[in-house]
Amino acid sequence: MVVFGGFANGVRVNDIIKFSFADLKWSKVEISEIRDQPCSRSGHSAVVYHNAMYVFGGKDGDNNKLNDLWRLDFSTYSW
Repeated sequence: MVVFGGFANGVRVNDIIKFSFADLKWSKVEISEIRDQPCSRSGHSAVVYHNAMYVFGGKDGDNNKLNDLWRLDFSTYSW
């Protein structure tokens, strides 16, 4: 299971966290290339399709509504 964004300690984040059902452990995913990535957000939508996660919208740290679309490739963990 992969989780993107949301709140951590009351602050919006853009972290990617992965849960291993085999090990029953959570781990933070390190992005292979951090050149362009989505801002911290909550209230977004996400769907997995063809080995990628698509993230749409939500609200940023200033509570502004977002209207953007991002694709996270699971084979390389890059946006």
